[in-house]
Amino acid sequence: RDNIRTATPFGLGRLEIAFNTVNAFLGAQDMSSRAGSDQIHKTWLWWEQTLNTAHVQQIRRHVQNEIEGQAKLSLIAGVKKPDVIDVTPVRIEDLLLDWQKFTIEIIAAAFDLSPQALNMTENANRSTAQVMAVSDWRNAVVPVATRFQTALTRQWLHDDLGWKDLEFEFSNLDDPDPVIRIAVDQKLYM
Repeated sequence: RDNIRTATPFGLGRLEIAFNTVNAFLGAQDMSSRAGSDQIHKTWLWWEQTLNTAHVQQIRRHVQNEIEGQAKLSLIAGVKKPDVIDVTPVRIEDLLLDWQKFTIEIIAAAFDLSPQALNMTENANRSTAQVMAVSDWRNAVVPVATRFQTALTRQWLHDDLGWKDLEFEFSNLDDPDPVIRIAVDQKLYM
């Protein structure tokens, strides 16, 4: 439990944050892809009087033939000319692109990663790329891997198998800098 809450006995963990955010992101992605692909015709025909079914079917066939490119001749009589109503086209704001970028940043923050680690390169600076990669390793990978190896050691080796003299350990996780190692230990202790 990373973020212990008083409202529930379960902490809001990284995976739960990421799952909820990814779920919302996929919903917005699906909606914006459908809106951006122009599946809805943006023109309506409006008649003030009610048309009979035969006229409506004939008009519908004419519109389908023109859109599908069959170019069949359509004749119609006895119907007043309709008003053409243009529906507002999909704008770039309707695709929620800024919100989608924001959710990617939330997903990165849920796992203590920089947004650049998830290919958000709009505000990236090349001179800081190496620093960000090292920071992602130290702040995201090392603490989680350390917790994981501790849990494996305690639960499987010590409790389940009873081998108190063994310890599970990932290679090359420790930072050679003692100041950073102390900071990681303090974070883990908290």
